[in-house]
Amino acid sequence: MKKVAYFLCCLVFISCEKPYYGLNQPLVVNSFGVWKLEKIVSPSETTFADKLGYEQLIQIEPDGSTNNFYVFKDRKLESKYAFGRTRNEIDKKGRIYFEVNMGIKLVKIEILPDNNIRTLIMSDLLYDSPAQADTLRYHYSYFSSAKDWE
Repeated sequence: MKKVAYFLCCLVFISCEKPYYGLNQPLVVNSFGVWKLEKIVSPSETTFADKLGYEQLIQIEPDGSTNNFYVFKDRKLESKYAFGRTRNEIDKKGRIYFEVNMGIKLVKIEILPDNNIRTLIMSDLLYDSPAQADTLRYHYSYFSSAKDWE
């Protein structure tokens, strides 16, 4: 019994040391809002958003026990995903990085706060396996705190 109690105490202390544990940890909260696509970077080229022929926005917002991730093209809802917990959270020198599972897909998100400009860099939707190459990066700039169009 003492071993079980000792193990539980250690577990509590270890989880207390991780400030980013749980659904609304500071790293995820930093991603809430609407973000506007600025460019797509691949190993062979960089495509700027004005060359795409449409405006792409994403919105990340809390919804009770999950977080919602919306993709808008020309301000019309294109797709919606939900995610809960994050993994591989890192906050190092102002660079915030975390991964989330959206259904069977994995998305890697990095936020770069740079004075007044906040940038969100996101991977493509990946299958959670080492076989799929992680080569595309979508660069978004902070647009607004909430969707304000209809």
